[in-house]
Amino acid sequence: MYLDRTHQHLRVGERYYTPDTLPTSEPANQDAALVNFLRTWWSDDEYMLVQTSGSTGAPKLLRVSKARMMQSARATCSFFELNASDTALLCMDLRYIGAMMLVVRCLISGMKLIVQPTRSNPLLKLEEEITFAAIVPLQAREILRDPTTKNKLSRIKYTIIGGSSLDAELEHELSTLPNGIYSTYGMTETLSHIALRRVSGTDTNPYYTPLEGISVYLSDRGTLCIKAPLITPEPLETNDLAELLSDGRFRILGRSDNIINSGGVKIQLELVEEAIAQLHTAPLALTWRRDQRLGQALILILEERGGQDKTQLLGSLKSHLPCYHCPKDIIYVPEIPRLANGKLDRKALERIANIEKY
Repeated sequence: MYLDRTHQHLRVGERYYTPDTLPTSEPANQDAALVNFLRTWWSDDEYMLVQTSGSTGAPKLLRVSKARMMQSARATCSFFELNASDTALLCMDLRYIGAMMLVVRCLISGMKLIVQPTRSNPLLKLEEEITFAAIVPLQAREILRDPTTKNKLSRIKYTIIGGSSLDAELEHELSTLPNGIYSTYGMTETLSHIALRRVSGTDTNPYYTPLEGISVYLSDRGTLCIKAPLITPEPLETNDLAELLSDGRFRILGRSDNIINSGGVKIQLELVEEAIAQLHTAPLALTWRRDQRLGQALILILEERGGQDKTQLLGSLKSHLPCYHCPKDIIYVPEIPRLANGKLDRKALERIANIEKY
C-alpha cells in the first residue's frame, strides 16, 4: 500500500476501520459511502476520482492525488491544531471533495469521526460533542432556524462553511455565535479550501487568509490566481474577481462570468446583491432578462415574504442605489433556486427572469 501504517486506521464512533477490518459486503447503514471511500483510499492506486459540484458548468470527474489530499489535510489540521483527542462531524455527500477531505483530516490527525446522514439540518439527531465540522451554507441556514440545533452549532469548537459564498443575512446570523465559524475559499481543483476567514464572534473579517504554504496573486484581468505547490503542481487561475491586500489576504468581488452588460454598463451581480442585501432582509438574487434597448436588463429575484409591494420596493432601491444598479423589475418566488451545494443556481434564475417576460 502506498500509505504508511499510521494512516491506515479510522475511528468511527466506537468502531475502528482498518484495511483488514472493512466489511466485505455493503453495509446496510449510513456508513456505506464511508466504507466505499475507505476501500478506494486504502487501495494501491495513488489517485482518486472526485466529482465537481457543477456550479460553473457540467459536473465532471477529476483524478486527484492522494498524497496531495494529505498535504491539504495537514494544512487544515495545523491551522486548527486538531489531534487525536478531537471529534469531527461528517454530514456531507462523500462524492464531493469537502466530505472526502474531512475524512482524510481524521486519518491524518487521528480524530474520532461521527457520521450523520446528509440532510439539510444534520444536527437534529446529533448527541455527541464535536470539535470540528464542515457544512455548506444551505445546512447552516436550516441549523439556525431551529433554536435547539442553533445551540448545538454554537457548542462546536470550529465549523467551516464552504461550497458557496455566504449571503449577508446568513453571515449576520453566524456573527452572533461565540464559537469559531469560518467561511472557506477553495474548489475541487485545490482539494478543498486554501484560505479561511472568521465570520463569528468579535474577530470577524471580510478578507480571506491563505493557509501556510499557499500564496495568491491577481491575473491581468483581475482574477485570483493560486500558488499551492504541495496541493496543485501548477499555479491555478480562477474565474473569481478579487481584491488583494499587500499582506496576501484577499476578498472575492464576484465571478468574471457573473458580469452582465446593461446598456453598455458592466454590472457585477454579486456586488449589487451585497448592496441590496443591506437594504432588504429577504433572501434574494440578481439575474438578467433579454431587453431590446439595454441588451441585458437587471432583474431582482426575491423570496416571498408577505406584505411586499413591488412598486414601493423599486422606488426605495432607486433612492439608495446608482441608477444602473437598480433592478428594472422584481420577481417573487417561493424559494431562491440553489444547487445541491447551496450555491445560487444562476441558470435557473435566468430561466425564471426570461420565462416571466416571454
